Amino acid sequence: MKKLAGFITMLLGALFMAACSSSSPSDVAKKAYGYIQDENYEDFVDLLYIAPGEDAEKAKQDKESLVLLMAGLSKQNSEKKDKVKSYEVISEEIDENGEKAVVTMKVVYEDGKEKEETTNLQKDEDGNWKIKLSK
Repeated sequence: MKKLAGFITMLLGALFMAACSSSSPSDVAKKAYGYIQDENYEDFVDLLYIAPGEDAEKAKQDKESLVLLMAGLSKQNSEKKDKVKSYEVISEEIDENGEKAVVTMKVVYEDGKEKEETTNLQKDEDGNWKIKLSK
């Protein structure tokens, strides 16, 4: 009986961990827009894809620069009422390899404008969905 209880506990723990760690591309895109809406740019840049083999120090510096840039743009946009008010997922397409995805979102800004935004995502080496910025 103790072995069965231990097995069930281990199984439930594994299921819980799997449920917590697996995010869909849509979940990541929604999280990103939430961070932008909350002006939480440090957490936003942690959602960005870093290619395997990329220089870690350079990637860190690039992220820090992006945080500063986004904060400056946010200040300008708040004066124009160009901040994100709400967002919702319209569609999610994952490629047949399951490594890349495109999420289309409807974004509503404080000034009332609505826009369809596309977010490209790619799985990192650990299998987590990350936002892939175009260069």
